[in-house]
Amino acid sequence: MTMPKTFINLLLLLFLFIGFGGYAQFNLDSLAQLPYEEYVSDYAKYDGLFKEAIQQAHVEKDSSLQALFLMRHATINYIAGKHSQSASDLLEAIKINEQIGDKEQLGVALSLLGYQMWRKDLDKGISYMRRAISLQIAMKDSVQLMTTYDNFGVLKEMKNELDSALFYYNKALRLKRYFNDTNGIPFSLNKIAGVEKMKGRYAKAIQYLDTSTSIRKALNVPYYLVDNAVFYGDVYADSGNVKLAIEHYTEAVRMGVEAKVVYAIAYASGALSSLYEKAGNYQDALHYQRLYKQYNDSLVNLKSNENYNALIVQFETAEKEKTIAVQNEMLVRESLKARNRQIWLMISAMALLVLGLFAWNRIKSAKEKRLQAIKKGELELQSERIRISRDLHDHIGAELSLISSAIETQSLNDESGVFSKEMQAIAENAKYAMQQLRETIWAISPDPILLPAFALKVKTYAERRCKSKNVELKFATDFPDFSKALSPAATINLYRVAQEAINNACKYANATFIQIEIKESNQELLVSIKDNGVGFDLENIQRGNGLANMQARVEEIGGGLEIKSSMGKGTGVKVQLI
Repeated sequence: MTMPKTFINLLLLLFLFIGFGGYAQFNLDSLAQLPYEEYVSDYAKYDGLFKEAIQQAHVEKDSSLQALFLMRHATINYIAGKHSQSASDLLEAIKINEQIGDKEQLGVALSLLGYQMWRKDLDKGISYMRRAISLQIAMKDSVQLMTTYDNFGVLKEMKNELDSALFYYNKALRLKRYFNDTNGIPFSLNKIAGVEKMKGRYAKAIQYLDTSTSIRKALNVPYYLVDNAVFYGDVYADSGNVKLAIEHYTEAVRMGVEAKVVYAIAYASGALSSLYEKAGNYQDALHYQRLYKQYNDSLVNLKSNENYNALIVQFETAEKEKTIAVQNEMLVRESLKARNRQIWLMISAMALLVLGLFAWNRIKSAKEKRLQAIKKGELELQSERIRISRDLHDHIGAELSLISSAIETQSLNDESGVFSKEMQAIAENAKYAMQQLRETIWAISPDPILLPAFALKVKTYAERRCKSKNVELKFATDFPDFSKALSPAATINLYRVAQEAINNACKYANATFIQIEIKESNQELLVSIKDNGVGFDLENIQRGNGLANMQARVEEIGGGLEIKSSMGKGTGVKVQLI
């Protein structure tokens, strides 16, 4: 068996009150949990409850609850047509929420104030609504944005910006459907229906209203059903269906009286009076005109409007003063920040300068140490070269000289002449080895070897070999910078490559002519040796130690070797060294 709704409400009230010394002590948390449809359905009852709750929250210094009950009291005051009292509640709620930093409730209060101001100052209402939207978007408060988008759509509708109104209504509807807000969905559907009606799309408007009504019938909240009856009356009246318009407006008046929805009674009575007057039914027209005047007078009160306007002016003046104070404070802070930035920049610059000097000294010191190490290494290397040159000359050179002299002496004493030919060959080899040794000692000398000296050495060797083989020699040099020197490694390797090329031309190629060029161009040394010998096939030749050694020596000093040869057309060897 289900309990009657009246009995349930009585139980709810028992929970809301706790007897204490003859006075009522509210359970504020329970009252704060009341759903919207509950307190808007019987705002006359909750008017006193919210007043007491506001006072108790103030006594208990619970500012957040005090602001919440002020906003709820503002809502039922607005529905009851008490616009001045509603604005007063909202302005107080805004002030409290700003003081405690409750951005969520502040956004709601700004949204409600912006919505309520459309009757007084539409542009100001839009301004407050934009503040609410910006705040709620920044907080990502999608739940509150559902209502705020709806209310902002109403203001856009009042400005006859219908497409913008539809845009915000649909944004609200999407959010409500996402959160399955069965109470909120009909609000957006009704507002979209209103815009469709204004665009002349009456069938679509009725479809939206039918969907909304089916949801609201399930909720069974009288206030909601009165609201839908008014919407139906508007659509049918605008489309010219007077009969259905009168039917729904009459239903709105009847349910409005029962539910005490003052604004709906006044609005529907005014619409009915106009419709009956057009139809020539002056008796019903007069009846609803009187009803309209009765309820409209309670909505519109001159003194109330003056109070309302005064409250708004006071609020905006306070807001401007607060803004100026904040701006002044920001200017002072920015000035301090700028001065602090300058100080920090100076400190940073000094620190960077000190670090830079320290780093520069470290780098300089490290560089000097490296240079000292390099110089030390070079000195040690030079000493080692001198020692090796001396050892080669004093020991191996001396031994080779003794061998050569002994063989020559033995050859002279050999009267029979049996061994003189073989001994003569050994003597020649000893002399050649001695010559090679002198050239090696010359190449590893610690003193720099200039290009002209290197070229002279190559020329001397070439002349000797060509003369022994009856080969014509053409030698050419070009040195713009006569002071350019070669390193010991470059000297010995280039010299050995030149020796190999000259020797191959004289000994194996049967050449009758050799052309040698040694020149410097753009910091590049070029050594070229060409002959007119028999040549060879580069693709098919089996490379021996000679060619491989030439390639290895050039690579060792970072140079480039190019060999060109073809059968019967001679051979060209070119070395390039940067």
